[in-house]
Amino acid sequence: MPRVQSLTYSQRAACHKNPAAKLLLETIERKNSNLAVSVDVTKTDDFLAIIDAVGPLVCLIKVNQTWPSEEYDILMYYRHISISLMISTIH
Repeated sequence: MPRVQSLTYSQRAACHKNPAAKLLLETIERKNSNLAVSVDVTKTDDFLAIIDAVGPLVCLIKVNQTWPSEEYDILMYYRHISISLMISTIH
């Protein structure tokens, strides 16, 4: 078996059993980026501005935020953005 380092991300994804790891490896391959960003802000507008700016360039956005229930619409927008970014990067 070849060393993991010599495999492409898509080859590694094909062999992976963990669905989250598989999706991440496929995203890295598709977007040609292994960059991740951690978004640690307290204002919703700042959060949305950051993910709008970096979303197309990164494979992962990490969030350390607990959102109040009254911000449900923001969460749905965030979900929409994440789906849009995944779809828009498929060639």
